[in-house]
Amino acid sequence: MGCVLQNHPCEDQFPVRKASMIAAFEDLSPRAQLGARSGMSFGFMAVVLAVVFQGVLSDTPDPPSWGLAVVIGTAGVGLALFVLGLRPVLRGKTARIDEQERYYREAGITLPLDEEKRAALQLDGVNARWRWSETLEGWPAQARLPENSAPFHSFELITVDEVKATLDQNWGIVSREDFERRVQELFEGLHTRMFAVVMASEQRSEMVRRLASLTGIDAAEIEGLTLPSHGLPPRLLWAWDLWRVLPMCRDAFMAKLCSEEEAWRHILEASRRVHGLFEDLAAYHRNLRIGHAFWSNELARVQERAKVLAAYERDEPPRPIRQVAWKRESPDSLHPELWAPMLPQGQAEDPDEGVPSGNGWVN
Repeated sequence: MGCVLQNHPCEDQFPVRKASMIAAFEDLSPRAQLGARSGMSFGFMAVVLAVVFQGVLSDTPDPPSWGLAVVIGTAGVGLALFVLGLRPVLRGKTARIDEQERYYREAGITLPLDEEKRAALQLDGVNARWRWSETLEGWPAQARLPENSAPFHSFELITVDEVKATLDQNWGIVSREDFERRVQELFEGLHTRMFAVVMASEQRSEMVRRLASLTGIDAAEIEGLTLPSHGLPPRLLWAWDLWRVLPMCRDAFMAKLCSEEEAWRHILEASRRVHGLFEDLAAYHRNLRIGHAFWSNELARVQERAKVLAAYERDEPPRPIRQVAWKRESPDSLHPELWAPMLPQGQAEDPDEGVPSGNGWVN
């Protein structure tokens, strides 16, 4: 079973809970903050003034008859102002919950999603620690909402232009055509084919040793990625290519480069292939780690990713998406690309062909 609420963006706690008084004040709009600050400040000063005046009256031998009324009136006004200033802060303690629920209503989102979609989003769960993991968008998105939507104060909406900038920086995607081309490249095994090329070259042993050293995964297991297993095609680096479809599609939806239906179609197709190739989430993550090491070829980045993955597999912090049951797909459902050999039998292509020099496997 999924959840109704997710974490607050940029925070780990799942689901979102009532905010502290300080966080509630910070979540208010600037105008509401000014009102709250003014009400509590003037209210406090009025109460202090009433206490001081009462002290003066007590030391006066013959206090005026109206003195007590002034003290009571001043204290009453002060308390009223303080309560009026405190009221929006108290309401703000639930603002994160209220605004997340309002976002879902205005966006037309009903949670939890069906299990097929949640099983697909689980594949991107390890990378969504401070983001949303139960919705197509990983962050409250401007693209989801009507143009006349009232502003949110407890979180910021990510804009279409901001997501487009991220897509350009991460993937070189600036248009719908770029997006469709990139997705197709991943489904065809962009990095998997590069890996197969090097594994069929004289650099095979060097690369296997390097990947084993980076990841701590046995060299024999890495060697075995090129072999069929249990009636399934070679796994190669399919987890790395197929995983990348998910964040790419999620961002493209938030950038309005594809529809929600198109994003889900690609994501669910990637999920079906992954669930057909890998027996469980752990096997998928191990292949993902090897793919990341092949892509980055950098110890610091590999170690950082391993730490994040270890925390996710311990379910820290707890996330419902982590608990989705792994359901194997029939091998018959696998796409022909997964069954087709990356290279003709016995042929070793030139590793300089199609392999980017940035990953360190070619000069």
